[in-house]
Amino acid sequence: MFKPKIKVGSYYELKLDDKCKIAFAVMYGFDSGKNKDVYALMIYTKNKIFEFPVQEHLFDEWDKEGRVKEITSDELLSHTL
Repeated sequence: MFKPKIKVGSYYELKLDDKCKIAFAVMYGFDSGKNKDVYALMIYTKNKIFEFPVQEHLFDEWDKEGRVKEITSDELLSHTL
């Protein structure tokens, strides 16, 4: 089974529960300094687009729980529409 690793420029789907899924893109990340392993996520919903930071360990936790998967740009567009 493919294990996602957070990558800048990639698109992902986060499953909150059986009915709610959120699509997001990883816009940029920091490899060193004070904000090491912090990534900026751009969240796409039907009503809004917003950005927030997430640390790599939180993404890894989502992955271990089976809540996140990498998606294509076409899948991201269908989430947004």
